Amino acid sequence: MQPGAARIAGKDLAGCVSSPNLRPAHRVAVRVRLVLSGPRLKHSSFCERTSDLRSMQCPQAAADKSAFDLRPALFKANVPFDRAARSAAGSLRFMTDIEVFVDPSCPWAWITSRWVRDVAPERDLSVYWRSYCIEIRDDYDVAPTVPDEYRQQALQGHAVSHRMLRIFEAARAEDGEDAVDRLYTEWGRRYFAPQRPDVVNLLEDCVSAVGLDVRLTDAAQEEKWDAPIRDAMEVAYSFGGPKTQTPTIVVRADPPHGFKGPVMAPAPTGSAALRLWDAIQILSEHQGFFEITRPRANSARRNLPD
Repeated sequence: MQPGAARIAGKDLAGCVSSPNLRPAHRVAVRVRLVLSGPRLKHSSFCERTSDLRSMQCPQAAADKSAFDLRPALFKANVPFDRAARSAAGSLRFMTDIEVFVDPSCPWAWITSRWVRDVAPERDLSVYWRSYCIEIRDDYDVAPTVPDEYRQQALQGHAVSHRMLRIFEAARAEDGEDAVDRLYTEWGRRYFAPQRPDVVNLLEDCVSAVGLDVRLTDAAQEEKWDAPIRDAMEVAYSFGGPKTQTPTIVVRADPPHGFKGPVMAPAPTGSAALRLWDAIQILSEHQGFFEITRPRANSARRNLPD
């Protein structure tokens, strides 16, 4: 076995992924994502073939060091796997991608995002934070339901959030999804602190705190990054409805399904968090189910996660 190659349950992953039980004559895209306790891989490894997987050659993922310890390896394919194929995969885990559409200024989205992070490892979810811009949705105004005394504060919050989303997209393009995850977490820690931060240096402080190049803050003023933001919002609209709210979640199952919300304050934790996720999946997967709602009795800002 070559130095730096990965092993799972005694099996080499540096060569090919193969199984006689996988169905032929399907176009298959397989992603093997290596989750490391040592150096971080910059990109996932993708392999694609139009027949079966028996002769597929997978490029060995490059790491910063020649050897590392492999914790769980995450395996996903975009075609159904029968029980025999799952058995052949051994200890590889089948992940479900979910996309969470967030406006960074929204406290409801922040609460839901921390709940999703807690649930993800227990339900084998790969989480992607997608851009949703309230400022764009509301045509640089605020919703008519916003009280007059909060109007200016809302406008300012949406504006700085829009600039942060542009940084998200620039970071995604340059450094991948992990950079967006770190940025959003750092933003939320600062923006939703008990004492409101000074927004003048907030963007630069977030970028610096997570170890990214500070020049990414230039993207805040670059309108070209609005294109991927608008594209993401169209996906959110297709699952959550026209001008849906944030958060909106899309579950890339077979078939994909999505929903607006959940909106909650506070979010459940522990086993209750898992029960809520499971219950929502049952509702969302039923194509004839559309809506359930009740008044928001609790304040988001008074029930923010620690």
